[in-house]
Amino acid sequence: MKKLLCVILGILCLFALVACGGEKTDPESSTIKETTCPEAALLSLVESFDASKVNGFDYALEQTLNNTIVNRHTVSIRLNSANGTVASRVETRKSLNEDFTGDQFTETTVTTYYRNGQIATQGNGVWSWNDGSLDEFLSVNLQALRFDFSLLRDLNFTTSEEQSVLTFRIDDANAAAFLGITRAVKDLSFEIKSDAAGEKLLSFTMRYAQDLTSTVISLTSYSGSTNITLPD
Repeated sequence: MKKLLCVILGILCLFALVACGGEKTDPESSTIKETTCPEAALLSLVESFDASKVNGFDYALEQTLNNTIVNRHTVSIRLNSANGTVASRVETRKSLNEDFTGDQFTETTVTTYYRNGQIATQGNGVWSWNDGSLDEFLSVNLQALRFDFSLLRDLNFTTSEEQSVLTFRIDDANAAAFLGITRAVKDLSFEIKSDAAGEKLLSFTMRYAQDLTSTVISLTSYSGSTNITLPD
């Protein structure tokens, strides 16, 4: 799960002083734990996120063009550690079809399972178990990001009886460089949610626009019940 959250942790380890309005400090010597404001507490919750204390997560990437989804990638993980570690993974993809003789879009769904150091995949209707790590099973395509204090804009922290929310954005002039791409990016923004008590991460969301498309990438933790039936 540490690999899964590298994008979030890379972001959050630099946020505390900005969120609290503190003095400028060497980022290498700054930690969230050194501050006590509510924003820092929320960021620290994400930094210390432990997969063993939740029962899975849902990852989603959606790219839209004129309100039509032209690219979608979702991963739904459910994890049960009551007796050893077992997990299920349902991964779906929707993309424009490069073969113009068929349908406009290609959609696929792949289900895999994890059990104590092995991953089950299905081929020709037959399930096979092979060695694999939990980190590999839980991984999703999230790029590691690093924030510069000077790039953060409009940090805003709110709380209610149901949840706490931290939002911020990066100016258009710096968005492409921040994402490590060459094409123009605009409206790059972020949102982090926790429960009102600040005891559980609810979600992390990143949004941006590029040319004619808009993209949303999100990671939502799951803490409900799990009942995983493994294949033979």
